[in-house]
Amino acid sequence: MRQFPALARPSAALPRASRKPFLGGWHPCIGALLLGILASVLNFFPIHLEFPPHRVSLNPGLPLVLLASVAWGWRYGLIAGIIGTGCFFPWWTWPQNGWANVGVTIAFTGWIVWHGWCAQQRLAKGRQRHWCYGLYTAEAIAIIPWVIFYYVIYRGSFAFNPPPWYPQAVSAMDLSVLHLIVIKHIISNIVAVGIIDLLLQSHAIRRTLGLATNTQQRSATWLISGGMVAALIVLGIESLVSWASFNPQQLSLIERTFFEVGPERSFLRVLIVLLCGGGSLVATYHLRAALRAQRSLGEREQDLAITLDSIGDGVIATDDQGRVTRLNPIAEYLTGWPRSEAIGQALENVFYIINAQTRARCENPASKVLQQGRIVGLANHTMLIAKDGRERQIADSAAPIRDELGEVRGVVLVFRDVTDAYRIDERLRQAEKMESLGLLAGGIAHDFNNMLGGIMGYAELVAAQLSTDHPARRHIDGIVSASERAADLTTKLLAFSRKGRAPSESFDVHSCLSDALDLLEAGMDRRIHIQRYFQSRVSSVCADRTRLQNAFLNLGLNARDAMPDGGTLTIHSEFAELNEDDTRLRQQGLSPGPYCAITFSDSGCGISEETLEHVFEPFYTTKGMGKGTGLGLAAVYATISDHHGAITIESSVGSGTTVNILLPLAEDSHDNTKHDIPEAAGVGGVILLAEDDVALRDIACRHLTALGYEVLSAENGQQAVDVFQEQQDRINVVILDMVMPVMNGHEAFTRIRAIREDARVLLCSGYTAGADIDELLTQGLCGFVAKPYRRTQLARAVMDALR
Repeated sequence: MRQFPALARPSAALPRASRKPFLGGWHPCIGALLLGILASVLNFFPIHLEFPPHRVSLNPGLPLVLLASVAWGWRYGLIAGIIGTGCFFPWWTWPQNGWANVGVTIAFTGWIVWHGWCAQQRLAKGRQRHWCYGLYTAEAIAIIPWVIFYYVIYRGSFAFNPPPWYPQAVSAMDLSVLHLIVIKHIISNIVAVGIIDLLLQSHAIRRTLGLATNTQQRSATWLISGGMVAALIVLGIESLVSWASFNPQQLSLIERTFFEVGPERSFLRVLIVLLCGGGSLVATYHLRAALRAQRSLGEREQDLAITLDSIGDGVIATDDQGRVTRLNPIAEYLTGWPRSEAIGQALENVFYIINAQTRARCENPASKVLQQGRIVGLANHTMLIAKDGRERQIADSAAPIRDELGEVRGVVLVFRDVTDAYRIDERLRQAEKMESLGLLAGGIAHDFNNMLGGIMGYAELVAAQLSTDHPARRHIDGIVSASERAADLTTKLLAFSRKGRAPSESFDVHSCLSDALDLLEAGMDRRIHIQRYFQSRVSSVCADRTRLQNAFLNLGLNARDAMPDGGTLTIHSEFAELNEDDTRLRQQGLSPGPYCAITFSDSGCGISEETLEHVFEPFYTTKGMGKGTGLGLAAVYATISDHHGAITIESSVGSGTTVNILLPLAEDSHDNTKHDIPEAAGVGGVILLAEDDVALRDIACRHLTALGYEVLSAENGQQAVDVFQEQQDRINVVILDMVMPVMNGHEAFTRIRAIREDARVLLCSGYTAGADIDELLTQGLCGFVAKPYRRTQLARAVMDALR
C-alpha cells in the first residue's frame, strides 16, 4: 500500500521535541474505528429541523467521519465511514426509503473518500498544490455530483423498492421535498466541512490526532474555543428566554431546550451556530494570515541577516536620520564597534573617516545620500579610523534604501579594507618610477663612462711621457684620481639602473655587516653608539659582497648624518621564514622561503612623510650643497632588489628612522674568491679594435701599441667584420665595443665567430657586465672590460685572451 508520510504516520512529521503520539501511540486505524463507532452512536440521535409540513433530519456523526478522512487520509476515512454510515444508516432508514438510502450511504462514502484524497494531495511532500485540493473548493466541486445524485439516482431508486413500498412513490414525491433534501444536504455538508476546519485549527485536537502543530494552531485554539463558548452562551440565553416568555404549554426548561424546537427556533439556532462558528473561523483565518506574514517577515529578516553576515565586505545600514540600524561582522571588525554598541549611534561616530593625505575629516556619505538620493562613492585616499585607533585604507560606496513608493528610508554603506592593495599599487608605481629613472640613469652613466675613459686615457698617456719627479705628474695623478671617483659614481648609477651584475658569492652576511660597521666606526662621531644584535641562526647569503657592504655603509652614513648631536644606531638581524600567506610576499614582491631580516634603527631627526616618497629616487637629497649626491639610497635600493630582496623605510619627524631589509638566504656556500692577476707586458700580436668613439679608439690604440701589439682599428661592427674577414689569419684578438652604430658588438661577435670558430674576442662597454655578457661567455667570449678602463686592466684582459 502506498504510504503518505504526513498522513499514514502523522507523528513522523512532528519535531522530536513536540512529538506526541495519537492516543498514547495507537495506530490511526484504531482512531478511525473509534470515530466511526462514535459517529454511529450519534446518528441514533439526529437533529430534526421542522419545516411544516416537512421535517428534515441532520446526522451529527457525519463530521466525525469526515474528520478521520481529512486528518489521516481517505483509507482511514473509508474505515470510519463504513462503520459510521454504512452499517447503521441504511438499517436505520430502511423502513422509510428502502434502496434510496442505500444509494445515499454509498454517495456519502464516496464524498468522504473524495475529501480524504484531496487532503492527501494537499499534504503530500514534493507535489504541486492545485486549487481544487482545498477543503472548501473540494466541497464546492462535490456539490455538482450531489445535485445529480438526488435528482436522478435518488428519485429513480424508489422504483426498485420491493413491497410494501409502492412503485408510484417516486412519482408521488413532491419536488418541494426533494428541493428541501438537496438544500439540507448541501448546507449540512458545508457545515460539516466548516466544523472540521475549526477542529483542525485547534492545537489540542491536532495533538490528540497526532498531527503537526505550530503557532498558528495554538493561537487559533483560543479563537475557536471562544466562538464555540459564545455559541453555547447565546443558545442558552435563547432557550432561557423562550422558556420564560414563549411557553404556553408550561414545558420544563429541558423539554423546551432539547425536544420542543419549532422551525423558527431551529432556524435561529442554526443561524447562531453559523454566525459564531463562522465568526471564529474568519478570525482564525485573519490570525493565520497575520501569523504567516509575521513568520515570513521573520524569515526574511533572518535571511537578510545571514546574507549580510556572509558578505566579505563591511555593510552598515542607517535610518533616514543617519543612525545605525544594522552592521555585519566585517563592519564590526573594521570599525571596532560591537553591534550592541553601534545600533542607534550616529553614523559619523561609528564610521569615522579622514583624508589620508590631509588628515582632514571627510564628509559623512550618509548625509550626502539622504540629500541627493543617489549612490555616492568615497574619494581616493579615504582612511577609516577604528574605535581602537587603527587606521585602514578603504574603498566605499553608499546607496539609498527606498520603500515601495520610492521614498528614501535610509542608507546602506558597503566598504572594504584596501590597505594591502593600496600598498601594492604604491609599490608598483614606485617600481615603475624607479625603472624609468633607472633607464635614464643607465644611459647617462654609459655616456659618462665614455667621457671618463677619454679623460683617464689621455691622462695616463701624458703620465707615461713624464718622469716620476716631474712637477706636472702630481696634477696628472689628481686627474686620474678624480676620474676614478667619478667612475665610482657612475658604477652606482649603473647599479641603480640594474645594468650591473651580482656575482654569486656565498658568504656570511654577519661578517659583511661587521666589516662595514668597523669601517663606519673609524670615522663616526664618538657621541654615536653602535649596538649590534646579530641573532639570525642562519646568515649565509649569495650576493655581491662589495655591493652589499657598500649598501650597509650607505645606510650607516645616512644614520650618522641624521644624528648630528649624537645618538644610537642599532643593527639587528633575525631569521625569517616567509610562507604563502605572508602579506609581505604580496606587498614587496618576494618569493616564499628563508630570509635574513636586517634592521638599521637610529634615534635621529627622522624623515617627513613627503620625503619618504622620494628617498629611493636618484639625485634626490635633503642635504646641503656639496654634502651628498642623492645616489646613496638609490644604490642601496638597487643592490637589495638585484639580490631578490626587499627594503622598506619607516620614519616620522622626531622619532628616528628604521630601515628594514629582507635578504634571501643561500642554499649552499661556495668560495668564489678572485685573485688579482699581475699586469704583464704585451707578447706581440695583431689586435683588431672596434670603437666608435674617436678619443677612446685613439687612446686604446696608443695603449696597445705601447704594450707591443700591432693594432688594426675599425669605427663600427660592420667594418670590424670586414677587416677580420680579410685578415683573419693575422688577427690574434678582437676587441669590440658593445654599443656601436651600423652593427653592435653582440652581432659583430656572432659574425666573427661564424667566420672563425676559435676567434678570441673581448667586449668592452660603459655598462657593467650583465646577463647578456654571461650568455656570450657561454658562446666563447674571452672576457669583458668595463669602461672607463686603465691601461693595466686592458693589458690583463688581452693577456688572458691570448692565453
